[in-house]
Amino acid sequence: MRRTISAVTGLILAGGIIGAAAPRAAMAAACSSAQGQAYITDGRYKLAIREFTCVVDAQPTEIEGYRGRIEAELLLGRFVDAVSDYARINAYVLPVHPDAEGHALLAHALAPVVGAALTSAPTD
Repeated sequence: MRRTISAVTGLILAGGIIGAAAPRAAMAAACSSAQGQAYITDGRYKLAIREFTCVVDAQPTEIEGYRGRIEAELLLGRFVDAVSDYARINAYVLPVHPDAEGHALLAHALAPVVGAALTSAPTD
């Protein structure tokens, strides 16, 4: 009887763990960096931010979602949001993928531009 209860409990817990991963996988399939970049190309920056946010939510330790969202935020003049995403790259991506530092350097190169924009429009 105890073995049956333990086996059933184990299956329920395993199902919960697998079930918790399923939404993230489905989310990743529903959005893409390529679609976000296409929105940027078309000048649809708010849609691009939404698409890249979906990518970030699905893959929070990968750089591409943050990179695209930063680009769209800068194009919309949302400089504070772009700086926040740059901080997220340093906090969430680089500890897991130190090789992504080259991509982070691109964001670092944009820092003076963002800084100048913040000086001229600090509340945007």
